[in-house]
Amino acid sequence: MTPHPPTSRSSSSFSSSTHLLPRRSTSPKHRWIRDGTTGVIRPKLIKNNQVKASASASTTTLPEYLTGVINSSRSKSEEKDGNPSGENEEDLRDVAEIIMSIREGCSAISTMVKRSTLDGHGGYLYEEEEDGGDDGDGGVNVQGERQKKLDVMGNDAFKDALARCGKVWKAISEEDEKEIVFGNNASRKAGSSRSSAGSCARYVVAFDPLDGSSNVDCGIPVGTIFGVYKVEHEDEMDGSVALPGELVAAGYCFYSSATSFVFSFGGESNGVQGFTLDEATDEFRLTHPNMKIPTRGSVVSFNEANRDGWDRPMREYVSAVQSGTGETKKRYSSRYVGSMVGDIHRTLLNGGVFGYPADDRNPYGKLRLLYEAAPMGWLVEKAGGKALVSGGCCDSQSGQCPVNNRILDIEPTSIHERTPCVMGSYDDVSEIQRYYRKDSLDLASAERLSERLDEYLSELEAFMAE
Repeated sequence: MTPHPPTSRSSSSFSSSTHLLPRRSTSPKHRWIRDGTTGVIRPKLIKNNQVKASASASTTTLPEYLTGVINSSRSKSEEKDGNPSGENEEDLRDVAEIIMSIREGCSAISTMVKRSTLDGHGGYLYEEEEDGGDDGDGGVNVQGERQKKLDVMGNDAFKDALARCGKVWKAISEEDEKEIVFGNNASRKAGSSRSSAGSCARYVVAFDPLDGSSNVDCGIPVGTIFGVYKVEHEDEMDGSVALPGELVAAGYCFYSSATSFVFSFGGESNGVQGFTLDEATDEFRLTHPNMKIPTRGSVVSFNEANRDGWDRPMREYVSAVQSGTGETKKRYSSRYVGSMVGDIHRTLLNGGVFGYPADDRNPYGKLRLLYEAAPMGWLVEKAGGKALVSGGCCDSQSGQCPVNNRILDIEPTSIHERTPCVMGSYDDVSEIQRYYRKDSLDLASAERLSERLDEYLSELEAFMAE
């Protein structure tokens, strides 16, 4: 074997930028180039002697999309029959401003996550002491979970963005025990032309600033979840009401190989829209318009370490689809990221089922209603899926089964209330419902059989007594 001749290049030549360019293909149809402005290396296609981008995102930016929704609402209102969806242009403008403020908070958190290791922001807020306790009383949130540094930083960045908006009355955060009050009329932007009553900040934003933060130091994707609630009545703004009203917008921001911003607002006709952050311009561009979840998938996403503690119908369903004996006769795979945002993002795109059911250790599940289950359930339903409560045994007397109830029909009793849940492809979740209904019928049949047996034994005892 003939050895390669020594190169005549000096060692310093390897620091040249030309040696940083990937050499993946010698095909004349591809070329790797470095953008002179951003320094980003990307492939180009050569076609008809012209260099063209191999792919490009939509030119529609987030502000342009929001403006389009508002203009569409105005056009409907100007029609002869008015606006059939009942959307109010003024309300849409308020929610659009809130979404833009949320976008600012998410953009800041995205940068924090990507730079956390370099900037020394990894790890827990306080190191654990040798006896297993925290250093002082800090470092644990209201959920009893140890806080990462990024939990606190992300929470502060998100609250700062909402405070500058002027349209948010209160915020509810996973990291804060009580709601954060930004104000009422005093919090509106200066120069508003709206009436005194109309100028109130009428919205409550509930959010989880960094879902899946326990994974953040491992480089596993994390995200932010938010729900925007409208306060229905003026008398609810006297400071005595802690719980929000109607959910009018919801979404999440996913920090992974790209930063994705997925949300919905403005009525049934607007659906779920997915934007991707263009880091060269710091603009979110529409890349996944009108997202629709497939009616069936091939993935179940549960924390199966809790499997033995689930209800029998849930155990039977997961075992059936994993073994290929479910309704589709197709074997499902298990995929569980450990951050709700990552699992829901995949489920929206590819279909399947995500859930955190009740178990013997967590009878109410682990996900919080106002800033995790309800916003995500709202998105899943908007995309054509189902989002239901999951857990507990069916009541054979009333025929009511917990998995028949929509998450969005739950009346919250506290701001950090938890709920067991299952959501995803419409037909997959419907199949889970059928397992619970069958279990309910089996229970009812067993109870009727037991009653008949008791009657027979009573008659037998009476006969023997004679």
